[in-house]
Amino acid sequence: SRQIYREMPVTTAAPSAEERTAVHHHMLEILSPAEETSAFAFREPAIAAILEIQSRGRIPLLVAGTGFYFRALKSAPGLPPAPADVRARTASMTQAERLELLGSIDPARLESLPQKEPYRVQRALEIALSPPAESKPGAVSPAFRSFYLVRDRSDLDAALLARVKQMIDAGMVDEVRMVKERYGIC
Repeated sequence: SRQIYREMPVTTAAPSAEERTAVHHHMLEILSPAEETSAFAFREPAIAAILEIQSRGRIPLLVAGTGFYFRALKSAPGLPPAPADVRARTASMTQAERLELLGSIDPARLESLPQKEPYRVQRALEIALSPPAESKPGAVSPAFRSFYLVRDRSDLDAALLARVKQMIDAGMVDEVRMVKERYGIC
């Protein structure tokens, strides 16, 4: 979900030039770090890329980290981003205020959140405060097979720590500093 942003190849672990030469990649570095996106916004252009690849007689491979965007491709289109006024309102609230308001207007939605992390709570509150989304047909998901790799948790944790160290050694801190200075974000 982060490799769609330009100017952050280390931070997003973007494929190297050699990897891109060996295998053509799609949907990489298509947005400025200042642009916001969502799985909802990602879905249609990703499906268009899949269909274009298939039209050439090729087999597209979808490779995901957390699988969130992958699931968005596989299932219903989801909900569009909240209106700007709703986003501004929820963004200005503290986490405690968000939890309290969500609990008062939609306790079932609050209870359904497996984790009460700030992004998920804010998004749930945005959905609860937004007018009902207009139903519009989205692009139909192409049929595909899913394969999942499973690693032992301790092995995965060790690999993640090594990857983070490698990213820091490769200049991630300077890259984040540059994005923060240039775009005022991070």
